[in-house]
Amino acid sequence: MKIVSAAEAVAHIRDGSTITTGGGVGIGFPELVVKALGTSGKKDLTLFHAAGQGDGKDRGLNHLATPGLLKRVIGGHWGLAPKLQALANTNAIEAYNLPQGVASHLFRDIAAHRPGHLTTIGINTFIDPILGGGRLNAITTEDIVQNVTINGKECLFYPAFPIDVALIRATTSDKAGNLTMEGEALTMDTLSQAMAARNSGGIVIAQVRNIREANVARSAHVPAHLVDYVVVCDKLSDHPFTFGSNESHRAKNHDNPSHQEMLIARRALQESKAGDVVNVGIGLAGYVVTAAGLQNQVTFTTESGATGGVPLNGLNFGASAFNRSVVDQGYQFDFYDGGGIDVAFLGFAEIDRHGNVNVSRFKDRIAGAGGFINITQRAKKIVFCGTMLSSKGEKKFVNSVEQVTFRADNQRDILCVTDKAVFRLSEGDVRLDEVFVGVSASQVLDNMEFIPVKLS
Repeated sequence: MKIVSAAEAVAHIRDGSTITTGGGVGIGFPELVVKALGTSGKKDLTLFHAAGQGDGKDRGLNHLATPGLLKRVIGGHWGLAPKLQALANTNAIEAYNLPQGVASHLFRDIAAHRPGHLTTIGINTFIDPILGGGRLNAITTEDIVQNVTINGKECLFYPAFPIDVALIRATTSDKAGNLTMEGEALTMDTLSQAMAARNSGGIVIAQVRNIREANVARSAHVPAHLVDYVVVCDKLSDHPFTFGSNESHRAKNHDNPSHQEMLIARRALQESKAGDVVNVGIGLAGYVVTAAGLQNQVTFTTESGATGGVPLNGLNFGASAFNRSVVDQGYQFDFYDGGGIDVAFLGFAEIDRHGNVNVSRFKDRIAGAGGFINITQRAKKIVFCGTMLSSKGEKKFVNSVEQVTFRADNQRDILCVTDKAVFRLSEGDVRLDEVFVGVSASQVLDNMEFIPVKLS
């Protein structure tokens, strides 16, 4: 292991390399190193990342939106990197969206030299090759997802590929290069990404806050033999606890939900019971945590790896105040993919008459699926939360969604709680189940492009 500057570290990256960046939103993201890469003059890189990484403006992966730097991006979430979205929308880069959990699991598959990741996650969504294969623009033509049948069961296969460089973050390195994460909100995929690069014959560059004289091997999350270069970051803004807060004790929910938003959140929360293990999404769905208050009897989790406590929202998303435990993201998705979530509270952008839901793409905005596909395909109950109209006054209940991120089935309880009514989604239809007090049926229908089953 060598201690080098950020510029010296990225100088070891070759043109045409496949790189992976660690973290989610701003948690665990190596901001200083990525900024250096953005101005390095490197060419034709392939970027592979799982969680969304950015602040919706300039930080995170937005640093890499320089001409010629990237050839291809394979991302689990795009919504926080508008500058990368712009490259995809103008066909300046090849662009793919994979489910966040699939991307997280692929790191482990690459590390273990498995052929790839075999799963049912993504079937009947835009990730499925018959619905686009996760391709996001016209110049993206290669199939990186395959339909296969195993023992008569339809599956998707995501082939593995080598990773040349892993850009990761930790809190402390000792002189040997052992990395500890005591000051990080989450451990994310840090270890898996380092192993994937090392076993691909690549290099690992780690950003840290401190160098410790004493050996920390016994408490290390990433052992020294996986680390090639360490970059010490002296500037807190380039190594924040989250992009919403530079310090852990100040990371909290600053949102002030409206009466309407709390109405939705409180009604949604009624769909859970004591003892449930639940997942909460970002935005309005996250207000379910506020509605639960300090007396909640459910266990909140985030796909990034936190369990218990109070999940945070906005640019603190992924972290959880007073959490009981943190596991690597890949293990959390093991739990999710296996059906461990009792109730998922999630947002929505569009719902159509067939029970399809879109959260991933709307016109020129490429939000990406994030963990949504993994969560919705395995949760025992799903509660979508949102207003009937968008912030621009556009109807969200539409005849046909722009992209299928979720397709309803008849095996589970699937609800949508809005500001005017509650709907139930099933395979092929949407049913009006409950109209709130003070709201007429006509007021509900005026906000929809189609007539739900109960009123047809």
